Amino acid sequence: MATRCLAVALAPRIRVKAVAPGVIDPPGAEDSVRRRIPAGRFGTSAEVVEAVLFLLAGGGYTTGQVLCVDGGRALA
Repeated sequence: MATRCLAVALAPRIRVKAVAPGVIDPPGAEDSVRRRIPAGRFGTSAEVVEAVLFLLAGGGYTTGQVLCVDGGRALA
């Protein structure tokens, strides 16, 4: 909600975007957690960086959006 509110408040000069990572590179995480992720694995920090770079590189017409990098966990 903060992303959306800031996007409205700061428009049109500033575009607000966010990345919402899921479970990333967890040391000693339970296998039961991994099974609840539709992608079947945990994410990597490199995948989060890719998402940030995607939003920075383009998306001049994108604002108020949250990009979930969670292997589909939000769907489960």
